[in-house]
Amino acid sequence: MLTVLEVCEAYGGGVKRHVDHLYDHLNTDHIKIMPYVTTTRINEAAPDDYLVDNRQSEFYKPWNLWRVLRQLHRLVRENDVNIMHAHSSYAGMIVFLYTFFLNHQIKVFYTAHAYYSEKPLAKWKRAIILVMEKLITSRANLVIHVSDDEQAYALREKIVTEDKAVVVNNGVSEPKNCHYADNAPVVINIARCDAQKNPLEFVEIAYKVLQTVPEAQFIYAGGGVLLADMQAITNNLGISANVHFVGHISDVDPYYRQAKVFLSTAHYEGMPFSVIDALAYQIPVVLSSVTGHKGLVTNHNGHLYTPGHIDSAAHLVTEYLQAVVVEDSQRSFALYQQQFRLEDMVSQIAAKYEHG
Repeated sequence: MLTVLEVCEAYGGGVKRHVDHLYDHLNTDHIKIMPYVTTTRINEAAPDDYLVDNRQSEFYKPWNLWRVLRQLHRLVRENDVNIMHAHSSYAGMIVFLYTFFLNHQIKVFYTAHAYYSEKPLAKWKRAIILVMEKLITSRANLVIHVSDDEQAYALREKIVTEDKAVVVNNGVSEPKNCHYADNAPVVINIARCDAQKNPLEFVEIAYKVLQTVPEAQFIYAGGGVLLADMQAITNNLGISANVHFVGHISDVDPYYRQAKVFLSTAHYEGMPFSVIDALAYQIPVVLSSVTGHKGLVTNHNGHLYTPGHIDSAAHLVTEYLQAVVVEDSQRSFALYQQQFRLEDMVSQIAAKYEHG
């Protein structure tokens, strides 16, 4: 039996789905998955079988950090853990410190789910973050990237060496009885409402599109620190009847089923599950041309636009709303089947755990 401790400080969004997929599909006679998560920072509830330790989010406090490291050491010894798989930067730093101070031998995997250094930062702060990311990967036996874009960035910035780096695309299940809503002028995004996801640009694009397609409906589903601000902005612009920031939604299936276009305006990504879901739901996509998005637009299943170019993005969305785009819909689904099936993601990670 191979035991893997999935260390996850930011249990929410794409990280949550990734860890949940591993737990739901890799717990077998050969592999035991043990998620060790924090739920307070993103305010997501964890399943009863998960190990919850909210001190991870306060690892910058020396006493809490030491307690977390001791707890990790106890879990490793009591459960005969073979691999520690750290997810995102905070967890990566915690595992780095654990291996530095308490356990040099344990095998470590790391998945960034988008490198923090890709965020718009002051030059000095970015330099510090890059050093931290390089420290994290220095202790890892294998760094699993969730997209070719993410790996290319890591290699270009010398965050990781090529011999340690592999790509396993995120994957999702195929929705049942899915039929593309070609006639509905509905544009959606499923994302956290925070700075990384750039929701203000979503509003700006919607405002521009509505001048040409006044019947269009824009839906942004996701909670976050900017939710109230975005709701206030749509009210002030007089477009709240057409642009809806609906907050966190547990069941997003109805939103995908009514959408004609998926619009993501993020500043950077690893490999967003929400866009992969859109492909699986046969929806054409309009995405900001950033890391994590570029590999999701191939063979005319959608378009990339330069971040900040509102007129260009609005034109692309308007074209989709005003045209019959069944072929682009079919290409989205074909891309999903070729590269982003859940079964492929799970089997590839299992192979890395067993042989990587």
